[in-house]
Amino acid sequence: MISGVFKSVSPVDNVEILPLCLKNRKNILKNSQKRLRTRLFISVALGRERERERERER
Repeated sequence: MISGVFKSVSPVDNVEILPLCLKNRKNILKNSQKRLRTRLFISVALGRERERERERER
Protein backbone atom coordinates (compact mmCIF):
# COMPACT_ATOMS: atom_id res chain seq x y z
CA MET A 1 0.00 0.00 0.00
CA ILE A 2 1.30 3.44 -0.88
CA SER A 3 0.56 6.57 1.09
CA GLY A 4 1.61 10.15 0.54
CA VAL A 5 3.69 12.36 2.76
CA PHE A 6 3.48 16.10 2.40
CA LYS A 7 6.75 17.93 2.33
CA SER A 8 6.47 21.69 2.46
CA VAL A 9 8.76 23.53 0.10
CA SER A 10 9.47 27.24 0.16
CA PRO A 11 7.37 29.20 -0.76
CA VAL A 12 4.43 27.73 1.13
CA ASP A 13 2.28 27.55 -2.04
CA ASN A 14 4.33 24.62 -3.34
CA VAL A 15 3.71 21.27 -1.70
CA GLU A 16 5.51 18.18 -2.87
CA ILE A 17 3.95 14.75 -2.26
CA LEU A 18 6.50 12.08 -1.55
CA PRO A 19 5.38 8.48 -2.05
CA LEU A 20 6.11 6.32 0.97
CA CYS A 21 5.51 2.61 1.38
CA LEU A 22 3.86 1.93 4.74
CA LYS A 23 5.89 -1.25 5.18
CA ASN A 24 9.14 0.68 4.77
CA ARG A 25 7.85 3.32 7.17
CA LYS A 26 7.20 0.67 9.80
CA ASN A 27 10.70 -0.73 9.28
CA ILE A 28 12.20 2.75 9.61
CA LEU A 29 10.29 3.34 12.84
CA LYS A 30 11.28 -0.07 14.19
CA ASN A 31 14.96 0.55 13.39
CA SER A 32 14.79 3.99 15.00
CA GLN A 33 13.34 2.45 18.15
CA LYS A 34 16.12 -0.15 18.23
CA ARG A 35 18.80 2.53 17.86
CA LEU A 36 17.19 4.63 20.59
CA ARG A 37 17.01 1.64 22.96
CA THR A 38 20.66 0.81 22.22
CA ARG A 39 21.77 4.38 22.92
CA LEU A 40 19.72 4.45 26.11
CA PHE A 41 21.22 1.14 27.25
CA ILE A 42 24.75 2.39 26.53
CA SER A 43 24.20 5.67 28.38
CA VAL A 44 22.76 3.84 31.40
CA ALA A 45 25.67 1.40 31.38
CA LEU A 46 28.18 4.26 31.17
CA GLY A 47 26.44 6.06 34.02
CA ARG A 48 26.66 2.95 36.19
CA GLU A 49 30.32 2.51 35.32
CA ARG A 50 31.03 6.12 36.34
CA GLU A 51 29.21 5.57 39.63
CA ARG A 52 31.34 2.47 40.31
CA GLU A 53 34.52 4.42 39.57
CA ARG A 54 33.47 7.16 42.00
CA GLU A 55 32.76 4.55 44.68
CA ARG A 56 36.22 3.03 44.15
CA GLU A 57 37.84 6.45 44.52
CA ARG A 58 36.21 6.99 47.92
